[in-house]
Amino acid sequence: MTTSTTIEVVGIKEALAHVNKLDKKLRRQITKDFKEIMSPVLYDAHQDVPGKPPMSGWARGYRPKQGNNAILPWSGTEAQQLNSFVSGKRPKQAGGRTRNLAAFGLRWRSRDAVLFDATGQYNTKQGAQMLSVLNQRFGAPSRVMWRAYEASAPQVQDKMLALVRHIMQQTTRQIGDNKKAAD
Repeated sequence: MTTSTTIEVVGIKEALAHVNKLDKKLRRQITKDFKEIMSPVLYDAHQDVPGKPPMSGWARGYRPKQGNNAILPWSGTEAQQLNSFVSGKRPKQAGGRTRNLAAFGLRWRSRDAVLFDATGQYNTKQGAQMLSVLNQRFGAPSRVMWRAYEASAPQVQDKMLALVRHIMQQTTRQIGDNKKAAD
């Protein structure tokens, strides 16, 4: 009795998911390769993150009215929460929004850092003052992440293209090997 299977790989996330099922060693190597590709971006980003609070008020804690999670104080360890990631997880739909779309990316897991890096709008007089000080001292949003990426973008893009081609070749090869084994 012969069994046959059909595997259709549409994009890079699907390819990563298949590689993870078929060859965990290769999947770990892809993550290491991506981390190496992004190391200049992460280095530049780490250099741009202030070690002490960017403004005097950021040394104190702040808890927004709508949430239970504190945003501040600025601890000085925010740069350590920058990292690169590779994800083969399926995108999820929740509340009309799609999550987990990125296959490769940089992540900054700090509420303080998001406030520092991306704040560009305000609704209050204090917000306008905060934004003015941040813009004067550190430039316009994105103050760290996008600026760090742009400095290395051509090299990163070339290396990423090579990595994606390698992933797709490996996926095609492994699917072919599995198909031969099933026959």
